[in-house]
Amino acid sequence: GTGRAFAWSRISAHPRLATAFVAGGIGPENAAAARAVGAYGVDVGSGVESAPGKKSRAKLEALFGALRAPSRRNGRENSR
Repeated sequence: GTGRAFAWSRISAHPRLATAFVAGGIGPENAAAARAVGAYGVDVGSGVESAPGKKSRAKLEALFGALRAPSRRNGRENSR
C-alpha cells in the first residue's frame, strides 16, 4: 500500500462490513477508528513497519492492544 490512512468517515456501518476486511495505513494510532466501522478484520502493512518491509514488534503489540480494547458502538460496549 501507500501507507496513507483511509478516510474512515467516508463509510458508515454497511451490512457487508461484518464480513469484510479494511485496509489503508492502519497502525496503532488509528486502529480504534478502523475497528469502529464494524469490519470483520483489518489488513495491516506499512502502518506497523519500522522501516520498509520490516515490521515493528512494538507497533504490532500496540496495534493489537488497541484492537482488543473495548469500543463503544451505538452506545453499547463492543468487545469484538
